[in-house]
Formats: sequence, C-alpha cells, structure tokens
Amino acid sequence: MQKMWIKQFGLGVLPCLVIALISGCGGGDGTGEHLLRDANQSSLDRICTLYFTFQMENQNNGPADEATFREYINKRSPASLERIGVDPSNIDALFTSDRDGEKFEILWGVNASPRGEPVAIVAESVGVDGKRMIGFHKKPHKEVDEAEYKQLFSK
Repeated sequence: MQKMWIKQFGLGVLPCLVIALISGCGGGDGTGEHLLRDANQSSLDRICTLYFTFQMENQNNGPADEATFREYINKRSPASLERIGVDPSNIDALFTSDRDGEKFEILWGVNASPRGEPVAIVAESVGVDGKRMIGFHKKPHKEVDEAEYKQLFSK
C-alpha cells in the first residue's frame, strides 16, 4: 500500500518538477538544470518533454497540430529551451531524429494523464536497422520493430 502511494506521489510530482525547471525555477544551484539537461540528451527526448509540458498546461491534451506546437515552443523563453538542449534559433532540429536524420512522425491532440500508462506521441519515420524509436508522453522511450510500431503508433 505504501509503495503504491509513493509511486502515485512520484508520478504526480515529476510533471510539476519538469514544468518548474523548464520555466526557470531550478533553485539556483544548477543541480536541477543538470538533471533536466541529462534527461534530454536526444531530439526525441526534447520534443517529448515539450509535448508533455504542453499537455500539462492544457488539461492533458497535446497540441492539435504542428503549427500550434511550434507557436507554443516559440513563445517559450530562449533560456527555458536551452535548459533542455534546444537551440532557440534552430527549432526545426527539434523535429528531426538524431538517429535517422528524418522528420519525426507526431500524433497530434493526444490526451494522456501524467499518472496513466505511457502513451506514444512521437516516432522516427525510418529508424535504424529495422527499428524505430518511439517517444512516449513520459519516459521510458522504446526502440521497436515494425510490428510493434504499428501497434503502438497508429495515426
């Protein structure tokens, strides 16, 4: 029972921590920023983080389309984007996979609770060696074969 409470508490606090760190409330010692940067090593991580923060600010609903998402990203301060490894002068790179160099496929308007099961929101278009990375609204992300891709990532 106690483990369940701790798990639910952690899942509720994590989204708040992500939003606070992205919006600039890192506490000043750099530790929070270091953790946030480490959690956003790839373009898949970064785009999922921003999608997730959009959801948290919009009753768990993802952006309706790419234009809405880009507008949301462009309204963020350059410092908040840099904290997660996004170059504010090159937002296009955020939409491209580091692994296959192709533009991500994104499911728009996904509703997903921070306390619910991970829901797929971003996928590599091509992948590497027959495997694609799938990004979920919360980690962990997952490398999958074509059959699992079709199961997890349907438009």
